[in-house]
Amino acid sequence: MARTGRRTLRVVRALALLHVAASLLAGVRCSAERAAPATSVVVVCDLNPLGKPAFPELEATWLSLAAHLARRGHNVTMLPIADPSVDYGQEYLVRTLNPKVEAARTILGDSVGHFVRLVDAPVFHNFATTSWAIHGSYSLYAWLKGRCPAVAGEGKCGVDEVYFVDWGGAPYYSLLAQEQGLRFRGVRFVRARTVGTRLEHASLRGVVATTDLLGTVEDIQAAHMEEHCARGASAHLNPEDFVSRDPTLPRPAAAQSPNSTTEFVFVGTITQADGAEVFASAVDRLGRHLTASSGPPVRATLVGATTYFPPDAKATGRKAASRSKVEAHFEAWVDRAASEHGAWVQVSSLRLKPDQALGYLTQNPNAVAVLCNAQGRQGFARRVLEANGVRVMYPVGRGEENGAPCAFKPTAGGLFRAMRDLSSLTRGEGLGDQCRLNLVNSSSAPATSDREAGVGTLQQGSDERDDGDWRRHLVTVVVTHYNRGSFLLQALASLRDQTHREIEVVVVDDGSDDPDSLRVLDSLEGEAGAGHGDGGGGGPNVRVVRVENGYLGAARNVGMKEAAGDFVLFMDDDNYAKPDEVETFLRALHHTGADVAACASEYLPSSLDPKEAFNASLHRQERSGPKAHVPLGPSVASGLFSNTFGDANMMVRRSAAEASGFSWPEDDAYSVQDWEVLAMSAASAELEVILVPEPLFYYRTTSTSMAQTASTSEMSTISDQLFMRGLMRELPLGLGPLIPYVVGLRSQLEESRKEAKELRRRSRNLASALRPLVEGHCKHRRMFNADPFGKNLLLNPSFMEWNNLEDYKRTRELARMWKPYETGYTFTREGLLESNVSSPACLAKLDNIGKVAGAAQEVVLRQREPNPLLLHGWSRALNVSGAGELVDYSLYADITFMDWSHAWGEYAPFDQTKDGWQRAFGVLDFGKPIYSIVVVLMFRWRTGAAVFDDVSLSSLQDGVCGCDFDGMAAR
Repeated sequence: MARTGRRTLRVVRALALLHVAASLLAGVRCSAERAAPATSVVVVCDLNPLGKPAFPELEATWLSLAAHLARRGHNVTMLPIADPSVDYGQEYLVRTLNPKVEAARTILGDSVGHFVRLVDAPVFHNFATTSWAIHGSYSLYAWLKGRCPAVAGEGKCGVDEVYFVDWGGAPYYSLLAQEQGLRFRGVRFVRARTVGTRLEHASLRGVVATTDLLGTVEDIQAAHMEEHCARGASAHLNPEDFVSRDPTLPRPAAAQSPNSTTEFVFVGTITQADGAEVFASAVDRLGRHLTASSGPPVRATLVGATTYFPPDAKATGRKAASRSKVEAHFEAWVDRAASEHGAWVQVSSLRLKPDQALGYLTQNPNAVAVLCNAQGRQGFARRVLEANGVRVMYPVGRGEENGAPCAFKPTAGGLFRAMRDLSSLTRGEGLGDQCRLNLVNSSSAPATSDREAGVGTLQQGSDERDDGDWRRHLVTVVVTHYNRGSFLLQALASLRDQTHREIEVVVVDDGSDDPDSLRVLDSLEGEAGAGHGDGGGGGPNVRVVRVENGYLGAARNVGMKEAAGDFVLFMDDDNYAKPDEVETFLRALHHTGADVAACASEYLPSSLDPKEAFNASLHRQERSGPKAHVPLGPSVASGLFSNTFGDANMMVRRSAAEASGFSWPEDDAYSVQDWEVLAMSAASAELEVILVPEPLFYYRTTSTSMAQTASTSEMSTISDQLFMRGLMRELPLGLGPLIPYVVGLRSQLEESRKEAKELRRRSRNLASALRPLVEGHCKHRRMFNADPFGKNLLLNPSFMEWNNLEDYKRTRELARMWKPYETGYTFTREGLLESNVSSPACLAKLDNIGKVAGAAQEVVLRQREPNPLLLHGWSRALNVSGAGELVDYSLYADITFMDWSHAWGEYAPFDQTKDGWQRAFGVLDFGKPIYSIVVVLMFRWRTGAAVFDDVSLSSLQDGVCGCDFDGMAAR
């Protein structure tokens, strides 16, 4: 039997590979048709954060795009972004993606001559940043850097084009480097539109829960990266631009007869963003119109997907609810519309991939593709459909000419009128040439630009700039110092090694009193007085300015006033500049025209000079070198919760800083001044902030560094909240007061998550400790098949006993001992369809969220001593919808103690999203004797029905054998 199962599994895998092969072969073109020379392209497969695609559509996108590029004669490399040390990420690569890529190589290799290759996932070791989105993007940047020299270097980049999807923001840091003129000159970054960005999904008017998309700071950071990649891409593609028609798709039934009715086919994702609601409303209006006027019948079909999250078992309750809400909404509309409009409008819904949808439309001579997205996101889809001979109805933007009946105003009324006119025009005799390309008003067709020209037609822009001016700029380096003379000498030595020679150094001593540091300062002043360090061969001119101790901000402001350079670079004495730091900062600011530039950094866990510290032993300890800290950049939203902007080691354009009033805060013992300054600059309309993705300096992580001393200072912990001042002043629309409120909510959320995590840990430990004790206690009871809930204090707990005929008529089917709660409950007879319960049970039904239903029973205990009780029961949700507190669908208990005090609203909740029967139990333990308990089978603030059965209330000792310790450990 096992051998047969393995053989069946091999057959299934072979069939899956054959399906991939058939899809790839469908689009193979003869190599003689290729005119463009082969280029080296990379398709980025972003597996973060799950170790597998966050959406099922992404895998199909990668494979289809790679096959399309290979058929056009390009050398294709598929590059997964994942950490191979994570088991599930590696498992997905080995078992799922790699066999499909190998199938593509086998098929496309002989016929095209260029292979689709899957290379190992890039991993940036020693990464100090925790965000999965930043980690993946910087890993891609590090991988591309190994194949592309710096702009000032020699050699051609080994990559011509990089293709990425719109989810995840993988090329974020690579695009920053390109925009700043640092790397990747001539490389094209092409965005494939697939599932959309987080912000696009979050704008769907409540169809998708925003907390599922932007529920963490990491999500907010990823949203910033996605939007930046969308703006910075060289070109944009829709799936319809690179997928081929599926030749295995059967011919639609509507196409069998030349006189078939007109079929309006909605094309796009079934979401608010792509206008599915507009299409549904227009079809409803058309149905009512045709019913009243006895017009020709038509068909209305939805094709596309509604999946926002992978349908796996690990999806959270909120994500599952969001997905089911989208699907249920439109499925319910299809059912209702099909019933309501009858033969006049035959409504149906299909779940087709883009290639299948294109095949469906091309094989149906009576189909009209309906595009409802008015934001221009479906321009590519329209051109592809028209190029394949498909009739298209499309929305026109404001100010565009309405080429009716094939163009319509992007509203439900506009689409209804266009569908009505077209169906009246054809009168069920076939569409003929209606809505074909030659009848489409060319003036309303979207223009093809270089940024949206498609694969192989992108124009190579020139990134050349006048590089002569910026190399002659004088840069003032302000180095703040306090009692670290040896570090200061190392910092100055790093400035003498800079590739940019036009530098002056202003050392601002913040009241040092250490004898060694004072001797270093005296020697520096002596060298300056003797004429050394004047910018010639001996290095930059160094000036020492001594001030009273006023902390970092005051010292930096003094250095700013002393600066003579066009640009000012701020450094602390525990920083060590890499040789190209000044030159890289200048190049980035010149190339972008920005005013403030921060950068990444690397940690140096040593007091030694870096040249001495990076010996073999340190490299062995740190594997590939020091740890890197890579900020996100100027994202004000994520900057509310952490300093994602950069470090105090930054360069500013002095003219812009003086014009905007740029200055450092001068609060004492304030360790996150850089956070406030960069946040205020990023939010300001007067300054432009950028992040250089290169680590340009080393930051000391010794016991005297601020990262260590500030974290142990109670005063610093309190004053670090001052960073909000800048954002509160700069945030527009009077939203400044929201800043401390949002930051406070974030802090509360983090504390709640920590507490919940600790509670789960304790619960697991307790469950593990109790399980062997309970098993030993209950083994004899199980041996004799005894009731696990012995000595049940509730009467008629399984609803098997019902009142006699007279009581039945009078009490409306009440079970013995169970009173109705509010609107009450009903008896579930044998085989009752609505509950599908094979034995009597309590059925609570609600048709309005303002009502309450259920059953109640009071138990009088009169305990002499406190004795904990176990409340346990089963329930099943039947088409339950609505939202409320957990207590609103639960086993509920009101308790009266012997001293006549009360404990109201103790409960054990059920989950309305689960299918089938589920159990709930809770322990009632208050440390004082109980007089009575009212047990309620609670169902409120919802619609639908809930079945309750086998409810028990017993002492904990008598009922512990029925506890679900596995379920307890999972809570």
